[in-house]
Amino acid sequence: MLDTLSNFPVARDRPRAIPRGFTLPELAITLVIVGVLAAVAVPSMMTFIARKRVDSIANDVMTALRLARSLPLQINNYTSFRVEHSSNFTCYSVTAAGVSCSCTNWPKPTCSESTSEKVGHDFKTVIVQRVDGVTVGPDKAKLNYKYDNALPANGDEIVVNIESSGSGGHLRVMTNPTGLPRICSVSGHPAYPACPSASL
Repeated sequence: MLDTLSNFPVARDRPRAIPRGFTLPELAITLVIVGVLAAVAVPSMMTFIARKRVDSIANDVMTALRLARSLPLQINNYTSFRVEHSSNFTCYSVTAAGVSCSCTNWPKPTCSESTSEKVGHDFKTVIVQRVDGVTVGPDKAKLNYKYDNALPANGDEIVVNIESSGSGGHLRVMTNPTGLPRICSVSGHPAYPACPSASL
C-alpha cells in the first residue's frame, strides 16, 4: 500500500506571481486623461462659481430693498437703501433716515451716534470686497422709503447693477414705482428674465 501511495505525484508549491504595479505607459495614459478632464472642467467650474457669486449678491440686494420697504411702518420713520464705494470695497446698507450714515465707515459703525433710537439706525450693511471680482453699482445710488406708506419718496426708482469681472454674468436689481424689487438679466442668465430694453 505504501508503494502505491509513493507513486502518486506530490503537489509542490508553485512559485506565486509577484503582484506588479502599473506600467509607465498605463500611468502616462491615466495622467493624460486626468489632464484633459481638468482642462475641460476647471473653466466651467470657474464660470459656475462667478455666476453663483453674482446670483448671491443680487438676491441679497433684493432682500435689503425688501427690508428697507418693510421697516418704515414699523419704526415710523423714513428708511434708506444706499450703495456706496470706497477704495477697497463696495457696500450697501439699509438705515433709518436722519443723521449721517455711510457704510464706507466700515469697520466702524455705519451711522453716527444719536440720542433718538429711530434716527441714524443701521439695520443691514453688506461689504463686497473688490478682490471678489464683482462690482455693484452705480456709485451713490440711494432710495428712500416714506414712513407713512412705505412707498419710495417722490416716486423714485433705483437700478443696481451686479456684474462679474469674469464670466459670471450681469444681473440688475430694479424697483418699480411702489418700491418692489425684482431681478433681471442683462447677460442672458438662464435663471432670470431678460431686462426690459428700455432699462439697458
